[in-house]
Amino acid sequence: MTLQQKSLHLPQSQADAQSVRQCLKQIDIDIHNILCVLQLSIIDPLTKEKIQQLSELSMCALYCCIVASVAYIYGTAQSSTPKVSTSSSSQTQAAKENAESDLHEEVSRSVVNQSLEIFKSVAEIFKKFAQSNVHQNRICMGTWMLLAGIQGALSASN
Repeated sequence: MTLQQKSLHLPQSQADAQSVRQCLKQIDIDIHNILCVLQLSIIDPLTKEKIQQLSELSMCALYCCIVASVAYIYGTAQSSTPKVSTSSSSQTQAAKENAESDLHEEVSRSVVNQSLEIFKSVAEIFKKFAQSNVHQNRICMGTWMLLAGIQGALSASN
């Protein structure tokens, strides 16, 4: 996957997914802040540069959505491996890992939902304030990115 001649990398291993999972809470906070800013009303006209920035913002949001999803797939694959142990400390450790997994699942879900909301908000801005071809091109770019992300997720789920 590429955007503006730069490669977009998805997690390719559980180690990559773990590093993404460690950053998800901060990503969630950043995406929430961006979503709040997009809720503000637009005063300035949309120039070519602003259209490009908003397009990049929505593509980056979709990228975060895809990366969080693929990292979650690797995380569930890791947590589904059977572990045989019956000691009390291992049961406590398993309960702690389950709680951590639930937290990561909730944050991943939040990142995905808010990222899609950013994409939707930018679409509404373009519908109101830009030419129709700008909106249609952005929808095509978003569709391409999501399809490429689904391919990556499918390869990760194997």
